[in-house]
Formats: sequence, C-alpha cells, structure tokens
Amino acid sequence: MNHRFFVILVIFVMFLLGVGAFHRNKIWISGVELWGDTCKKSSKKARSFNALGNAYEQSGRFDKAIEAYKNSFLLDSTYVSAYNNLGYLYFSMGLDEQARVLYLKALSLMPEYEIAHNNLGNVYLKKGALELAIKHFEQAIRLRLTYAEAYLNLGNAYLQKKLYEKALTHYERALSLKPDYEKAQLNIEAVAQIKRYGEKAKIELVY
Repeated sequence: MNHRFFVILVIFVMFLLGVGAFHRNKIWISGVELWGDTCKKSSKKARSFNALGNAYEQSGRFDKAIEAYKNSFLLDSTYVSAYNNLGYLYFSMGLDEQARVLYLKALSLMPEYEIAHNNLGNVYLKKGALELAIKHFEQAIRLRLTYAEAYLNLGNAYLQKKLYEKALTHYERALSLKPDYEKAQLNIEAVAQIKRYGEKAKIELVY
C-alpha cells in the first residue's frame, strides 16, 4: 500500500472515531442539561430527578447520579424507581450491601416490582446465598413471564448449584425470548463444555 495513502486512511479513521465520540458525549451532555433544566423549573418532581440521575449515570458522573437519585426519593419517599436505580448503581460500584438495602426498600413499597426482585437476586447470587437468589429470580419471572434476564440469572444460580440441566433449561428459555441474547448463548455453550469435559472444563460464566 502506498505510504501516503495509508497515512491519509489512518487520519480519516481517527477523524470518524473522534466524530462518533463527540456525538455520544453530546447526547449525554444534552440529557444532563435537559433534565437539569427540568429539575430547576420543576424542583418538586421526583421523576425529573430520577431521570437526571439516569443521565448522570450514563455520562459516568456517578457522584452526581447518586445525589440526583437521593433527591428523587427525598421528594417522594414512595418513588420506587429511584430506590431501584440507586441500588443498581451501588451494585455496579461494588457496594452490595447498600444496593441490597435499597432493593428491599423498593420491594417494601411495591412487592410486585419484578425488576427489583431480579436485581436483589443478583446481590444474593454474588454473595453465594443461592436459595434466596433463586427465590427472587423466580418471583421476577412469575411477575413477568417474558423476563429474559431473570431466566438467565436463574440459570446462573442453578449452575452454581451444579444443577446443569435446570441451568440449561433456563438459558434456553432466555434465548427463546431474546434470540440475539449473547449472554444466554455463551452460557449454553458453557453448560455444553461442562457436560462434555466435566467440572474440569474451563468456562467463563456470563452474568
């Protein structure tokens, strides 16, 4: 390849990547600005602060997201989405106990909140409290029969219990509900490896 042409090609590719990053950042900044302005105009609406928290979280400004979520349920102590969203952020930050407390609070306000059941199940799964994890994943599925993520997580719990056929059944159900669900596909392959090579199989489970 001509050296000059190669240099031009590299510069062009870098330009396109830069433009893409600029547009992504612009979208995130626009979300923060939009909901920040809304919160200033409607400072008593919990929903607006919850949305602002989402915008901050998407832009990686976790401290601001935490503040916004807290403002949301301070304005409305029954606003379950804010408890759940802050719990999810805490869990992603490794603050599992804080997340667990918030999910339990959300469920105390809305016992049939399937997303909180699924998220709480993930906390228990990480702790190795498998029976509690299974209980909440199953409840999430009862509340929403098409909840692919809950089927995947339930499969993960059964896999940790070495109940491989049960795990496979739930992974396949997740995939049937969401045919492009890569996590389910990878975990189905992991079960196949275990069935072929036994527990010595080197697998990497996807959560």
